Amino acid sequence: MRRIYSYHDNDHSTVIKLKMNTLLRKLVIVFTFWGSVGRTSSDQCVDVKKDAKDIVDSRFNELTVAEILTTRTPEQCMQINMEIANINGGVPLIDDKYVPYKDSGSTYKDILFALVTDETIVLAKYLGEFMGRKDPKLITIDMILVKDMGHFISIYNKVQGDGFEDDRKEQKDPFCNMLRVWAESNREPDGPPPAEQECKDVMMKMYDEQPFWGTNRDVLESILIKKSCSYSVAVLKVYEKRHPGDDIEDDLYHVLYDDDLLFAYQCMAGHVKDRIKLFAKLLHDFRDRGDRYSVWILIIALNRGENIAKIDAAFKKDYGGESLSSFILKKTGDPTVIEILAKLVDPNHKLSILAPSPPGPPGTVPPP
Repeated sequence: MRRIYSYHDNDHSTVIKLKMNTLLRKLVIVFTFWGSVGRTSSDQCVDVKKDAKDIVDSRFNELTVAEILTTRTPEQCMQINMEIANINGGVPLIDDKYVPYKDSGSTYKDILFALVTDETIVLAKYLGEFMGRKDPKLITIDMILVKDMGHFISIYNKVQGDGFEDDRKEQKDPFCNMLRVWAESNREPDGPPPAEQECKDVMMKMYDEQPFWGTNRDVLESILIKKSCSYSVAVLKVYEKRHPGDDIEDDLYHVLYDDDLLFAYQCMAGHVKDRIKLFAKLLHDFRDRGDRYSVWILIIALNRGENIAKIDAAFKKDYGGESLSSFILKKTGDPTVIEILAKLVDPNHKLSILAPSPPGPPGTVPPP
């Protein structure tokens, strides 16, 4: 029969030990619970080896690949790609020598490349192709996604046949010169914004005895590219306070007559003010261009997670309440790519168009 101890017992040490053991067990339970609170599915352990095996065993079926890669973090996707190579005779899902926008007949491999490759390498390889085609708009979109320009240029020089400087010179002036400023600039560390009077003084320099803001391009570049983000935002606020109801992006039309250069400066101004809203606008505005999938892949695949949820919210707000996934699903094109993009935007989207895994023995050949 179980004995119940109390302080009336003579063996006080036994009572104390029992109470201490009970307290320790409770503490273990409490700390275990606290450790699990707030964890997301991406924080929990994912068996990347199993994921890799499932993809290979499915014979690289598109539905299996999409279901796995769209629900994993970028780091996990890169590990899965390496594990596939380990069990598939050294052949990964996508080889690091792959060149997006060029090597594939469709955009399916392009989106796989963006999902399983380090984002700096993705941007560097895309930029090489955009520069080769001399497409300033695509070059601009690529470069506003770059987070560390110094690191990016070093990667670009490694993965491209020519260096960034050589490829830059092939672009037309004055866009070429702006690229030089962009590449050589290192934004100052973010600190307290400048005083309003300093903002006014800087803004006045922009007039340069001309009726419109922005004719002094050197000052414009120093504000939008070289200075800290807090500095840039402060000056733009002073500008918009002086010109109520005017957006700097719209007013640049008066001073930049080159369409590609205008687009670049508008993107820079938009990126400084609200990059989430800018990304939503680019996803919308490129809907009818033949290269829209390159823009969608770069912006969506490289903003997975919290950022893409913010972009989706901004898209709904600015474009009549329609969700970004619904907007994407309305477009014609490669149904697999459309489904994957929609799934990346909306985790609850069901990959309904893609076919299930075909019957038969597992294969060892990556997708054609």
